Amino acid sequence: MGFSSSSLPKDWVYGMKTKLFSRLVAPLGLIALVAISVTPSANAVVTYSVPGAPTNITVTAAEGGFNVSWSAPTSDGNTAITNYVVDGGLGTCVTNVAGNEFSTFVPAVNSSAASFRVWAVNSQGFGTASDLSSSVAPTPARDGLLSVTLDGRVTSTGIANANLTRLKTKFSNYFGTVATSTGKGAWLLTSNNRIISVGDAAAQTISLNDKAVHLIPSYNGQGYHVIGAKGLVYNSANAPEINSVLRTNVIIVGGAATASGQGLWLVSTAGEVIGLGDASNVSLAKGRYK
Repeated sequence: MGFSSSSLPKDWVYGMKTKLFSRLVAPLGLIALVAISVTPSANAVVTYSVPGAPTNITVTAAEGGFNVSWSAPTSDGNTAITNYVVDGGLGTCVTNVAGNEFSTFVPAVNSSAASFRVWAVNSQGFGTASDLSSSVAPTPARDGLLSVTLDGRVTSTGIANANLTRLKTKFSNYFGTVATSTGKGAWLLTSNNRIISVGDAAAQTISLNDKAVHLIPSYNGQGYHVIGAKGLVYNSANAPEINSVLRTNVIIVGGAATASGQGLWLVSTAGEVIGLGDASNVSLAKGRYK
């Protein structure tokens, strides 16, 4: 006797096919899915290369040089950029800049205009040079001198020329002079912890519980630091704030600011160099300093 599914109700035939798929095919699919999920993936291959070219090179004229800025390259070659090299060719100084900085001042050795390129550097070497910047001429550097005589007379030469009046107070000793950013004024430190302002220098009164021995310019060129014999430091308006403590076992005779502007080195009579802020302690050759 023959048999045909056509003689059975359609709903019954569809139901049987669904059950067969669920019992036979679906478990196989589940097995396939499980097999795929436990198959280990291949390790990605990482390649290293030199960085790409820095972008957005911008150059503006600065006093005695150029201000150069740039943006990081689109590719660092899969390894950190350690530094940038900035070059403007003849008449400029090749400048090396840390990899996390994107601008620098480049000194000019003459008054000629210059165009700049920037290179990014990583552990694999120098990357591609940037496009050449536009040509810019530097602004002339200041050239001048302020002097004060024992009777309080102030004289000036060069670009420092200004209407300088005779000082009303006379002193036999000055422990330092810092020019203003315009070059048309200056602050002078006297022997009794006073600051005398001349030209366009703003008058300021210092507060320092120590005998002042030195006056140095702040690295940003906007103010000054007064250094005391026992290591205390007074920071003027517009100068970076450098913290200090009174030291009883040294005699300080001078100091200098770090390039970051966030630290000072203080020099003692014994040649010990005390670091404040981001400055490190060092020692000079054995001797007596003053």
